[in-house]
Amino acid sequence: MFQGRKEKRYQASLTVETALVLPLFIFTVLILVYFINMVVIQEKINCYIGAVAREASQYAHVYDAMVSGNEDESKNPKAKKIVKGLISKESYHLLFESCADTEYLNKTWIKNGSNGVNFVLSKFMEDDETIDVVASYSIHIPYRVFGLNDIRCIQRVHTRGFVGLSGVDETGGSKEEEKKDDDYYVYITPTGTVYHKSKNCTHLKLNIRKITGEEIKGARNQGGAKYYPCEKCLSGVHSLEGGYFYIAKQGNKYHSSLTCPGLKRTIKAVKISQVGNRGPCSKCGK
Repeated sequence: MFQGRKEKRYQASLTVETALVLPLFIFTVLILVYFINMVVIQEKINCYIGAVAREASQYAHVYDAMVSGNEDESKNPKAKKIVKGLISKESYHLLFESCADTEYLNKTWIKNGSNGVNFVLSKFMEDDETIDVVASYSIHIPYRVFGLNDIRCIQRVHTRGFVGLSGVDETGGSKEEEKKDDDYYVYITPTGTVYHKSKNCTHLKLNIRKITGEEIKGARNQGGAKYYPCEKCLSGVHSLEGGYFYIAKQGNKYHSSLTCPGLKRTIKAVKISQVGNRGPCSKCGK
């Protein structure tokens, strides 16, 4: 009964098209996944080195205080180099390890994990004002894409050190406008009676030194006054025996920490026309 029935044959065109399109689709999806993963890694690194920059900027006050403690830097030209060496490339990496989620980084495509992020291009207070945190690392892609295996990445955060100098004058103008204006900028302190042409003038710097608790009783500032405990870092009961403290020649307080806000002098950059009755500094105002 079925001997006269003919079978129909169909071309497998759909199977061939699928075999061609499916690999391209998978390849495109993989590239998109790789790209998103790289963006996430870079955002994480940017967040971490931002935290490193904030931490390092706090040490700028210590650096500024230690360098300015030497009133005549020409007698010791290596002072800045030695103090600057305290924040070295290795120090940046230690700060990075403390700020970053190292477990997460070790699971990412970053080559060698958190140890693969280096800071050899970073700088600390090269111009006595700014901190430059530069992180470089390689992202290892599990599968070669367009012949690429490792992608080199460099990310940077540039910030100012916390040295008590404002980059904005009282009218809201930026310090960078100084070069465009004949009304040049000078430096003053809120309670000072003179203006300074150089922010590195030794009369602007706090002369800080470290002394023992026993020496505080007989120590006197430049005006002949005694030193009293700082309300910020020594508000509680404390003993002078066996400890070390910090004093400034211009102040009348002793401090337990070199980073105490009480050891900070506020310096403002203002235009010469805004100094009021202040006269020029006898050292740098000539």
